[in-house]
Amino acid sequence: MLLGTFACTTPTTFSLLNNYNNNNNNNNNNNNNNNNNNNNNNNNNNNNNNNNNNNNNNNNNNNNNNNNNNNNNNNNNNNNNNNNNNNNNNNNNNNNNNNNNNNNNNNNNNNNNNNNNNNNNNNNNKKISKTR
Repeated sequence: MLLGTFACTTPTTFSLLNNYNNNNNNNNNNNNNNNNNNNNNNNNNNNNNNNNNNNNNNNNNNNNNNNNNNNNNNNNNNNNNNNNNNNNNNNNNNNNNNNNNNNNNNNNNNNNNNNNNNNNNNNNNKKISKTR
């Protein structure tokens, strides 16, 4: 359209037309460059956001793992304590059994001694009655 309009003009007009076209081309190039820069910036921002999200997820996972480890350690400690308590209970029970056995033995010995003493007394009484 422009060429048709200025077909019969002076060389100066052609020069102006060239300048106009060049300016338009430059402006278009600038716009394209700006668009490309904006797109690149948006992509970079998106990448940064994704990276931040990934970091947050990783941190959350680490925290969860740490919590799980702590729970496992607590469970292990509790199990160890339970085992120790059970061992102590077993030891106490064994001690009680031993004490009971000792008591029974002592009682038996006492009974035997008493029986022997009674027998001796009876024998002595018999002897005394015979001598009378």
